[in-house]
Amino acid sequence: MNKGAVTLAVLSLLLVPAKPASSQQDSLPVVRIGFVQDGPHEDNVEFLETYALEIRAVLEGEFDVRFPPEKRREADHTLAGVARVMSEMLADPEVDLLITGGPLASYEATRRGPLPKPTIAPFVMDPDVMGLPLVDGTSGVPNLTYVALATEVTRDFQAFREMVPFETLTVLGNPRWAEAIPAMTLGAEEAARRLGVELDLIPVDTPIDSALQAIPSDAEAVYVTPLMHLAREEWDRLVSELNRRGLPTFSMLG
Repeated sequence: MNKGAVTLAVLSLLLVPAKPASSQQDSLPVVRIGFVQDGPHEDNVEFLETYALEIRAVLEGEFDVRFPPEKRREADHTLAGVARVMSEMLADPEVDLLITGGPLASYEATRRGPLPKPTIAPFVMDPDVMGLPLVDGTSGVPNLTYVALATEVTRDFQAFREMVPFETLTVLGNPRWAEAIPAMTLGAEEAARRLGVELDLIPVDTPIDSALQAIPSDAEAVYVTPLMHLAREEWDRLVSELNRRGLPTFSMLG
């Protein structure tokens, strides 16, 4: 994820006149930034602290940027849960700008239309497949800025197949994500059809035992979609098993 792109997005959104407020930094305009994350994960704190550090460094001297701990909200890794938390944050008068932390939250932000406050969605994947708005390089939606990750299913499949010949591709996916964003599954199926590749879609939930058992013994290659709902221990276990079986593996997000 390009943190610099998010920082520039924050800066561009804050170039509009900001409301003054009492501050310990010579009355600089106060901006309170909230986060909505897909759900609990061990890396959430590191993610927030990294973004906060970079945003503060860039905006120092221009704004008094604050990241209230109580405005760092985690959903439950479902679209309904993300939508509920996002609605609360967008209606919260103590949040001036919102950043989404995860594919589901970013998708939810992009499908709402005009937003009541500046919102940045930095985890958008394959905007063409998802039919997201794009007007002259921007979202064209008031108060919405999204950052498209360097992910494109068709390109991924093509690049993977150039490295490893296969006729069948096993895809490990988050069932909640697949249910919430069906366009991504349809896009993957269309990409595979064009390449003459058969997809074997396997849902990965917790615990991961059923998913591991579902991977065919004759699997040729594995494509891993974002599995942010997995605890780090389960993710490590999944990777170890794929390595133990010697399966060529391509991760959508790394």
